[in-house]
Amino acid sequence: KVLLKPHQFAAKGFNGEMMMDEAGENLQAYLGLRMKMAGQEYPSGPPSTFTVVVEKGENQHYGIVFDTSNKAALMIFRVCDQGAVAEHNRNTKPCEQLVQTDFITSVNGVSSPLARIRQFQKP
Repeated sequence: KVLLKPHQFAAKGFNGEMMMDEAGENLQAYLGLRMKMAGQEYPSGPPSTFTVVVEKGENQHYGIVFDTSNKAALMIFRVCDQGAVAEHNRNTKPCEQLVQTDFITSVNGVSSPLARIRQFQKP
């Protein structure tokens, strides 16, 4: 289920994803919604690319597993329940969360696939 309160859409509408509650054990599911009030236009959807700043800290890991089958792309295979990315996701809007199937295009200004992975491996 998804609970969307009026303050989340009444003024400007809503166009994005909402995380579903009670999706099942160990499951994260999202519902894409596009809503507007009578007389309004639909709002623009979330951007196709966005910048995220995730600080790992000294005794923490990022908590993401990558799909490395495509050597030209760095895709998120899974976001773990614990780690810097999970913490980031808990504290940001759904459209700014890192989720499964997102592509990482650059890390600390580095854009080659192998170099991006190495950035995540740094202590």
